[in-house]
Amino acid sequence: MSYILDALKKSEKERRRGVVPDLLTIQEVASQKEKKHYLWFYLLIFALILNAGLFVLMLAHWEKDQKNIVNQKPISKKTRELSEESLKSDIVESKSVSYKSKEVKSTFIEKNDIEDTSEQKKQILLSVKNTSEIKSKKTEIPIKNKIYNLNELPLYIREKLPSLKIAVSIYSDDPTLRMVKVDNKTLHEGEYLTDGLRLDSITNDDVIFSYEGFHFRVATR
Repeated sequence: MSYILDALKKSEKERRRGVVPDLLTIQEVASQKEKKHYLWFYLLIFALILNAGLFVLMLAHWEKDQKNIVNQKPISKKTRELSEESLKSDIVESKSVSYKSKEVKSTFIEKNDIEDTSEQKKQILLSVKNTSEIKSKKTEIPIKNKIYNLNELPLYIREKLPSLKIAVSIYSDDPTLRMVKVDNKTLHEGEYLTDGLRLDSITNDDVIFSYEGFHFRVATR
């Protein structure tokens, strides 16, 4: 009805302008009004559908985010628990290694102490033995009127003697003519080769020396 009224109003305007609308014009006006009405209706439906689609998409995205958050919480908790367990395990292992290293170090020190003590005991025993041997040798008393061979002398006596290399030996019935050359030094009976080492006598086969109470012979042939 409103279309007809609009058409009549328009025809009145056209009439005033000098143009009289016919029935076809009235129908066209009514058809345009109907098209505009349906166009707005379709636009409204499209907008509602679009809004519904956006809402569904937003809802789906929100649900997905919630699931991810829910899934991440146990993982994070589990990861934290694993980290704590790993840290505890590392601490225990570190303590164990520290204790082991201390035990090894202690064992090494004890072993070294034992070895050092054993070595010290050996050195002490050896020193005591050598000292006792030296004392016994130093306290050895030469036998009176005995003439020793050179190799029969005590070690501490032999260590004090020179090389005693005899190059020339001259024997004579006259003691003043007897002579011997020992270590490049010419001696007669009664003379000293070194301090304390005296040439006692010269015979056909050997030379008799005396040193610290010991009389001994050195062969000349």
